[in-house]
This record gives sequence, structure tokens and C-alpha cells, in this order.
Amino acid sequence: MTIDPDTLMAALAGYVLALTIAVAALAVATERAIGREGAETLRRIAVVRTRLGALVAVATDARRAAR
Repeated sequence: MTIDPDTLMAALAGYVLALTIAVAALAVATERAIGREGAETLRRIAVVRTRLGALVAVATDARRAAR
């Protein structure tokens, strides 16, 4: 069984996007529950995940351009 690289990259990008949305929602709930400092930590995690998603998108575009 082989997996198409473009399909894999698209799935990874979707996964990263879903995680980013989940972390952002959790950050809002956390800020209400435990205060601003805990929420700021979660926002930083969300930024890292967003950047990871951007890297996946760039890698996907580069792979397509190379073909």
C-alpha cells in the first residue's frame, strides 16, 4: 500500500489546522478559568502550531512546483 505524498501533506496540514483551532479554544477557556498567564502559554503553543502548518504548506507547494 502506498500513500500519495500530496495526500499525506494535505492530511498533515488539516491535522495542524485542527490542533491550532483546538488550542486557541482551549486558551480562551483557560484564561477564564485560571487567568492570563496560563492562557499566554497556550497562545504560544498555538503560534508554534500555526508556524508548523505554514511550513507544511510551503513544503507542499515546493513539492508540487518540483514536479
